[in-house]
Formats: sequence, structure tokens, C-alpha cells
Amino acid sequence: MLKFGKILLAALAISAASWAAPQGPAAQNAQSPPEPKTPAVFVPENRHRFPAVYEGVRVKHEFEIQNRGRVPLDIQKVRTG
Repeated sequence: MLKFGKILLAALAISAASWAAPQGPAAQNAQSPPEPKTPAVFVPENRHRFPAVYEGVRVKHEFEIQNRGRVPLDIQKVRTG
């Protein structure tokens, strides 16, 4: 019974907090800090496993790199793993 009371109390607290929070676009701007003007790299597939290949055979895979930031992304160094 005590566990049920804690869950109910937590649910009520969350409900009250969401009810008291301001709503609408003005509230969203007031709560979230402005986005910094920086590049933001996004790599949908950041790992690739090659199938078994014979020694000496060249294999190739291209990774897609996206910039989801607000300024140009400058890639200066790439390392293979």
C-alpha cells in the first residue's frame, strides 16, 4: 500500500507541475535558452562492419555526415578505427 501511495503522490506532483507551467510559444521561448551558433555534426550510421574478405582485397564504405548546426562545419581530422 505504501508503494501505491508514493506512485500516486509522484503522479499528482507531475500533474500539478505541468498544469502550473506556462503554455504556448511565449512560454517555450522563455524556458529554452537560445541555440548557440555552432556547427552540430550528425552521423546517422556511425559504425560499419565489413563482411569477411580475403587478405589484400580493398573494401570501401562511405559515411554520411550532416551538419545540423547554424554555422559551417569544418572537418579538420579524420581517424580510422
